[in-house]
Formats: sequence, structure tokens, C-alpha cells
Amino acid sequence: MSKQEEAGLILKLYELRREETMRFISATMAWFGCGILLVLISGTFLALRANLATDHRFNSEAMLAVLVCFLVGLLVLLVRLVRHFQRVPSRA
Repeated sequence: MSKQEEAGLILKLYELRREETMRFISATMAWFGCGILLVLISGTFLALRANLATDHRFNSEAMLAVLVCFLVGLLVLLVRLVRHFQRVPSRA
């Protein structure tokens, strides 16, 4: 196979896989955005509760739990990304 034919084959493969790749990345980033939103809403809620309470104490344990859950979710997303793009389609 010549270099030109090989380049044409790579280009065709790129065109075939592009839509699936963009869909996967878009879905993954949507879940990442949900995680970020959860952290922001939780922090805001906890800050409002602290300001409305009589002792004005921020519940740092709850915020730590939210952050740990976010980091675990982030780790899962990263593993999914790596595993998805680690697979190379076989040449047929």
C-alpha cells in the first residue's frame, strides 16, 4: 500500500469516527458540567445555611463529602475517556 493510499484510508477512517467521537466527548463533558454544577449549588446552599444559622458555622464536613464525591466522579470520567480512546480499531 502506498503512502497516498494509506493517507486516504486514514482520512476516511477519521470521517467515519468523527461523529461518534464528538458525541462521546460531548456526553462526557455534559456529565462533567453536572458535577461542577452540583459542587457550586452545594457550596452555595451550605454557605446560605451557615449565614442563616445563629452560630454562623459553615458545614465543612458536608462540603468535603461533596468534593470527595466529585473527585470520585471525575476519576470515573477520566478512566472512561482513557479506556475509550485507548482502543484502536483494527485494520481491515
